[in-house]
Amino acid sequence: MKNDIELTLDGETAVLRPTLEAAITVDEQLGGFVEAFRQVGAFKLSAYVVIVAAGLGRRPNEVKTQVYNTGLASLAVPVTQYVTLLSNGGRQPEEAGKDRAAGEP
Repeated sequence: MKNDIELTLDGETAVLRPTLEAAITVDEQLGGFVEAFRQVGAFKLSAYVVIVAAGLGRRPNEVKTQVYNTGLASLAVPVTQYVTLLSNGGRQPEEAGKDRAAGEP
């Protein structure tokens, strides 16, 4: 899909999909999107695990070793991009703004 985020996770290509379910999971488990961004910026391992698991449609226990083995520095940019998508209805912020201007939800 157009707004999926591709990353390398423990040497393998993985795709984070910005779904409503993933957005709710990140929002609820990390205390909202502002807090999710803060935790990503603070390199909080458990936040990365929650976000990556949500994007893959998996459970945190299923991805925690892969996230750890990859390293947070390698995941910071794609995870930040992914949280941005989740906080904007699955779209880039400029796309969400254009849709609203055109009268679309």
